[in-house]
Order: sequence, then C-alpha cells, then structure tokens
Amino acid sequence: MKWGSDVELFITDQRSCRSADVAAACAGDLGPTLPPAVRSSFPFSLFLSPSPVAGCLAAINDPNRTMLGPVQKQRLKNDLMNSTAQHKLIISELAWQQFYALPYDRWEGYGAERSEMLNFIRNNGIENVAFLTTDNHGTLQNQVSIDTFSDPTPIANETITGPIATNTFQNEVINVAGPLGLFVFNTTLNLVGIDCRHLDKYSYGHIDVNAGAGTATVSSRDSAGAVIEDQNVPGTFCSQVYGP
Repeated sequence: MKWGSDVELFITDQRSCRSADVAAACAGDLGPTLPPAVRSSFPFSLFLSPSPVAGCLAAINDPNRTMLGPVQKQRLKNDLMNSTAQHKLIISELAWQQFYALPYDRWEGYGAERSEMLNFIRNNGIENVAFLTTDNHGTLQNQVSIDTFSDPTPIANETITGPIATNTFQNEVINVAGPLGLFVFNTTLNLVGIDCRHLDKYSYGHIDVNAGAGTATVSSRDSAGAVIEDQNVPGTFCSQVYGP
C-alpha cells in the first residue's frame, strides 16, 4: 500500500500461517534466550536456572518453523526489494525487537526466520525500514538488531504502542510475576537499551511524514494527543525521527 512516493506500508498476517510456539519445549522458561551469564546474575537468578532445558534453544531456532509462511515471506521480501519509497513501514502484529522475557508469542520465539528476515534487509541494503507494532500493550521504542549481545548493529527501528482497551503491559507482568518480576523485566529492558518506554499508559501510534525533509516521525500518544513520556527517564519523549 503506497502513500505517494514517500511511504509504503506492508501489512503482514502473523497468525494464519505460523508454526506452533515452543513454550512447552522450553518448559515455560521465562527468559530462554538470555545468555547464561545474564541468567546466572542477580536479579535474573531469582527466576531462572543457569540454562534453559535441553532442546529449548534448538526449538526456538528451528529453521523449519515459520511466522509468515513461505508464500507470504517471499512476497514480503520481493516487495521490500522492489520498493522505491523513502520509508518502508511494516505493520506488525508481533514485536521484532528483543526484550527476552517470555519470547514465545513474538518474533524472538521464531529465531531462525527472524534472523533470516533481518539479514535479508541488511544484506540487500534496504534502508529506512520501521516496524509499527501492537500486541504488547505498552510503548516500547527501540532499534532492531539480530542480537543485542552478539550482533547489535541496528537494522531497522520499531515502535510498539498500545493498548487502548485491555490491561497494560505493566499490569500483565505483575499478574504473572509480581512487583519483583516487574523489576527484573525493567532490568532486562535496561540491558537492551530501550530508547523509550512506558509500560502503564494507554496510547496510540501517530506518524508524521515530512516529504521535503525525507523524514517520518513516529510517536506514541495518550488520549489527549500528548506524546508519551518515558516512564523512567523524565524529559525523554517516545517520539523517533526516521530518515536521512
């Protein structure tokens, strides 16, 4: 879907063709993709053993598992390659960025295909790709790389926004793991260097494209239209400018 010559939207279906998740193979491990050294350190050691169960990481990274299905995946690759738009905005149901906690129902839990798609974008020099994402019920803006610890070079950007009519991400974490779990989760987000976050605010996404400057400004906004302020860094607002 093109919006003039400046923006092209790619709307993906990440439910219909996907493989089953591997939460059972990982025995519900809360952070299976965290490196062992991190899992063994405080405060993560309060919730995690030094390593996930045998076979867990192999299941997450199984190249036979898919999020998009082969036909849709090839179509997305072709469309990205052929796009002449300044900004390629991929509408995503599920998060691409890493935040490690319970990764099963997002791209982190489909490690091989996630790496395949991100490497495709990087290796083909496809610039100004941004993921516009929902599902996680909070505002999380960050750059997307193959792996925060082993291959952190930014490949794309992502803004996760919402919710408008369900529990916030903060309340969901507290319901699962309590206030201590929320502290540990925020510690994880600190490790991955989240650019801006607010886990307890209802919000929507707003995009402002400046054709003359070649930029797209993506922000999360509250019910009054104000840009969301970072929950932990006062004065930092969840608004990112993409482009030259």
